[in-house]
Amino acid sequence: MLGMYPHYQERVVKEIDAVLGKEDIREDDISRLEFMEMVIKEVMRLFPIAPFIMRKAVADTEVEGYTIPKGASVMIAISLDA
Repeated sequence: MLGMYPHYQERVVKEIDAVLGKEDIREDDISRLEFMEMVIKEVMRLFPIAPFIMRKAVADTEVEGYTIPKGASVMIAISLDA
């Protein structure tokens, strides 16, 4: 996605250079790359790795007037068309 948006790619490169300089990247450096984290999260929002997620209700829960009983399996669709 960065290749499609050179302006953002340039911002990520500048941030990496500013945070790391010429040093090798270490695990604790990753948390300092705030703009890159935002880009990664946005790409994951646009292109989720799974079409849905499954959860089990841990308590009776009311959603828009409907009761989801405790123990029921709930499927949540992940879609931009929602």
